[in-house]
Amino acid sequence: MKRILPLSFLVVSAAWVYIACSDDPIEEPGNPVLDGGPGGDTDSGGPTDNDGGSGPSDSGTNPDAPVVFTGNPIEGVAAAKAITPGDFTDFADGPIWRAGKLYFTLPGSYYVIEFTPPNVFRQARDYTALNPSLSPIGQTYDTKTSSVITTEAEIGPNPTNRLVRWTADAGGTTAVALAFDASAGATPWDSPNDLVARADGTLYVTDPGYQRFNNGGPRTNRLFRITPTGGVFEEKTFDLNPEPNGIALSPDGNTLYVSFSETKKVVKFPLNPAGLVGAEAPFATTTGTPDGMNVDTAGNVYIATDTGVDVHKPDGTKWGTVATPKPATGIAFGGADMKTLYITANGGVYEVTGLKVAGSTQ
Repeated sequence: MKRILPLSFLVVSAAWVYIACSDDPIEEPGNPVLDGGPGGDTDSGGPTDNDGGSGPSDSGTNPDAPVVFTGNPIEGVAAAKAITPGDFTDFADGPIWRAGKLYFTLPGSYYVIEFTPPNVFRQARDYTALNPSLSPIGQTYDTKTSSVITTEAEIGPNPTNRLVRWTADAGGTTAVALAFDASAGATPWDSPNDLVARADGTLYVTDPGYQRFNNGGPRTNRLFRITPTGGVFEEKTFDLNPEPNGIALSPDGNTLYVSFSETKKVVKFPLNPAGLVGAEAPFATTTGTPDGMNVDTAGNVYIATDTGVDVHKPDGTKWGTVATPKPATGIAFGGADMKTLYITANGGVYEVTGLKVAGSTQ
């Protein structure tokens, strides 16, 4: 999730609800850019490390065995198509797919928006009424509790920030009960930004310190782990400027990916069975500023950047890029077969159809 500058929090947009009958023009970008070299024909079968892999392939001995696609998952996809109206200018973020609907945040306008394909939008959460000092940013879907978890950040030198758990169908929200480890100090985090949930309910949260730093406070860059029982532990502290931003998990839950905006790199960390974070290792370098991330069921990693979505094999090799007309901020998979890519951006939300591999629900 990209930095939200203080000015954007001070200008609160009017309520935004767009229903199917709009005749506003829809922006149609050019074809996807696949700059990662040839497709998967030369791929010998996936990685040798523990990044989720591409799964077993069909050996041909069992005609009923599912065929697992190990080639380029974005080869031949459709061009990114705007699903938001032509006059949409908000910074959109935090996309997740749940029960046939896309949910995304508008941090500068203080809303969570629900999108029902093909063209119905409504306000799922209105922070101008709930709590106008808090702004929704990152979101994840926790399969263990069947709930959405949203990070909420407040602008100011001493911000009050929290995570909330909510169920889209029920509409109500509950603050995630947290018990901070003493090592985290009196102010355990500055600006919870993006988060991801493991199958066992463990949460991982990036904290780039945007809100406190932008208002004259101290700056820290950290990665937190939250246990299923609410224990909060500071897993990693980084140098002043890397800005840990997007976060994602491999399909097996054993590898954690984190993007760093300032250094334009994505790193990976091994996770032990208890969820503790191991030593950092390089994964990929991006040409644009990396933001939110996601993975597909074959372990390919999708990284939102200024120019679109970079897609990498589980071993870090780049497949290519899906171009977007606006800087991409977040990624979700959706559709009945989970092979539609939804991309939030600074000024639009886009849909890309034709993926070869189904995506995850994180």
